[in-house]
Amino acid sequence: MTIKLPAGTYYVGDLCYILGDKHGYNWDHVLHATNYLRGEGESGACWYNGIRFFCSGTMYGDGCFQDDEGRSYGVDAGIIGCFPVQELPEGFDSSGGHVVEFPQAFVCEPTHTPGNHEGTISIGHLDIETGD
Repeated sequence: MTIKLPAGTYYVGDLCYILGDKHGYNWDHVLHATNYLRGEGESGACWYNGIRFFCSGTMYGDGCFQDDEGRSYGVDAGIIGCFPVQELPEGFDSSGGHVVEFPQAFVCEPTHTPGNHEGTISIGHLDIETGD
């Protein structure tokens, strides 16, 4: 299963770093409202306060993972997601992940998608290996 998101600028990384009090969100409320970021089941599609975004568990939980462009992602909540920057306050702290521009609509695939390389989270053109 996959999710398709519209073109735009997104934060890619562990969502616990951006969906807390510091950025105007309540992490516990986000977790409860999205079924602990399981959202719509196996696709990784989540809705929170009218915002559609993607989230996937990593293969082995917390750690530091790299994408196929050499960027590192620190993970403390066992997840990597993709959240629209327009829904975050101006000047938000993106140090836990990366801000990535997707010029066209793009597909996201969680780690457990059939046919996906085990442990790989795909977000548009990015593949983040979490299984090694």
